[in-house]
Amino acid sequence: MKSAFCDAGLCVSILGKSLEALLAEHVNVVSNACYIYKPPSTYKERIVFFTTNCFHHKERRNMSEIIHGEMNCDRCEMVHCFPEPIRKQVVEILKTGQVSKELLRNEDILLYLEVSCMSRALKMACEEKLLESIEVTSSLDALQIAEKYELSLLKREAIELITEHFQNLWDKDAFLYLHEHSLESLCQFENVVKHEDIFRALEKWLDWNREGRMTIYCKLLNAVQKQRSPRKDSVTEKTYQVYHAMIMSSAKPKSSIVAAVFNCDGDLVCLRDLFKSNDIKDKFSVACAQRDETEAPYVYIASGKHVVRYDPVLLKYENCHTLNYQRSDCSLVVLGDFIYALGGHHNGNNVLEIEELDTKHHRNKLSVKKSWKTIAQLPDNVKLSFAPCTAYNDKIYIVAELLNDKNQESTGVLTFDPNEKSVEFVADFPKKCSDCRAVLHNSKLFIASSEGYFLQFDIETNLFAFCTDLPTKGNHFGMYAARNKIYVVGSSASDNDIDRFEKAEYDIQTNSWKRGRELPCNLPIYGSCDIKVPSYTRLIPFNDSR
Repeated sequence: MKSAFCDAGLCVSILGKSLEALLAEHVNVVSNACYIYKPPSTYKERIVFFTTNCFHHKERRNMSEIIHGEMNCDRCEMVHCFPEPIRKQVVEILKTGQVSKELLRNEDILLYLEVSCMSRALKMACEEKLLESIEVTSSLDALQIAEKYELSLLKREAIELITEHFQNLWDKDAFLYLHEHSLESLCQFENVVKHEDIFRALEKWLDWNREGRMTIYCKLLNAVQKQRSPRKDSVTEKTYQVYHAMIMSSAKPKSSIVAAVFNCDGDLVCLRDLFKSNDIKDKFSVACAQRDETEAPYVYIASGKHVVRYDPVLLKYENCHTLNYQRSDCSLVVLGDFIYALGGHHNGNNVLEIEELDTKHHRNKLSVKKSWKTIAQLPDNVKLSFAPCTAYNDKIYIVAELLNDKNQESTGVLTFDPNEKSVEFVADFPKKCSDCRAVLHNSKLFIASSEGYFLQFDIETNLFAFCTDLPTKGNHFGMYAARNKIYVVGSSASDNDIDRFEKAEYDIQTNSWKRGRELPCNLPIYGSCDIKVPSYTRLIPFNDSR
């Protein structure tokens, strides 16, 4: 006896053909397969082996394209296209309503199922036939067939086998081709949800078609995490880990954008070139739009008037709408659903206009005709050149260079309120600082300057505090916060002479620095961004080694 599920595997491998061609070739294709059958002494001892050399493994496609595809031709035309013996048999069944299960051959079972909607008796007979031959090795195919043809008994039996033997099945090729409905059904069972390999299995399933499956993948991850949580009587808190990316530019004729990614423990987990561009040049600005870990992150990079949007998960970039004003060394910052471009200079003049872009219209397609619009203006005495900007609550905090009436320079903290379209002065720095970088930790802004100063600004009280100076001076560094520590990453030399590229660690509780090891980057850092990833996935943003 031949296994119907083996034939199903052959059937779904033949894509891109008409239904007539598929049906006409079905018998010939099956004849190329080799079945080895050991006659059973009892029902439980029946063993069916199936091997085929008809197709190379790379020819296998997603089973859902056939199993869950819509057959658009009329059922009667379908019967007419069947091989002659099967066509006569189906016509007789439809006439009499009588079905002899013994006359239904396993290798033709999918043909019978295609017209089983016209005969309840035929559908029941096919299901019984499949139930007789279902095994652990064929249970994944059986589940898809059951979903497609609404065979409830077969579905129940297939799920029971899969959940019982999940550890032996999730790594099989057939698992890759499961339709999302089938996977959703499996993820409702505790044996699967609590299995130690469930997250690896879901990630493997995702990798088969990342763009098409990302939405359902995130949905299943959340569902699985909730079921695995010991807090059954309350809403499961969303947990995530944050990756910190330093965005750099390589010194090549055609600028190459490079990312160095650190995890929350401070380890360098990714260092790679992202893309090359003639439009994005140093110094560029960087900001990441992502509301929470369940939303896809997008990294915006601006240089001059040009803006690109990079997807650190799918590793793709595309041109975004250009800015209204040419601006070198500007600052990008995200607040809510909007991204803002502030400051910069052009032809020796400060750019005072503040531009806004609605990012929620950009999350799916950039073809939506939403462009940058000018919403406010900085005061004339404010100079923002690569200035640190941080969003906190409903305002943007800016570290700015200021000119007084006597044309004397100082450094201060400003706020920009996008709702009121207003810019306000908050506080003067206690000492002159230049080429600053800043990072927010809780309600405190930690600021490092090229002079080696390190300060803390409390947003709640508008007061400064001096911290221990940086271990080395430099002006090509980036910063990020993780747990109770601040990390400064980048060069320790001035100007463009990058002699040492390292990571230093500041302990907020002890007010002390720990100098880290030298890193293999040796490039100036022009921007940084934090990206949240659900803690129950192994995904590393910007990383191409899946």
